Amino acid sequence: MPPFDAVCHALSAVSTGGFSTQTESAAGFPGLTIPFLITISCLMGAFNFSLYPPRLIENKKALFSDIQFRYFLSSPPLVFCCCSSPWPEQ
Repeated sequence: MPPFDAVCHALSAVSTGGFSTQTESAAGFPGLTIPFLITISCLMGAFNFSLYPPRLIENKKALFSDIQFRYFLSSPPLVFCCCSSPWPEQ
């Protein structure tokens, strides 16, 4: 990834949730490493930044004890299960 694209993606992943300098977005870069890192930075920007320093420095498992973080992680699988369940035919 060129330095200009790296800076643009680093700054925009948190604020806009994945704005890209490429027409194909993150898929425009070869391999899976760059899209994976962009996804991680988007997810990290989605929850409270004040959770990082005390939780990650003092106790790495304490992040998962935070109720906000647990709801954040459990919401997508719950929505997926609800939306993918078969609907009764009428």
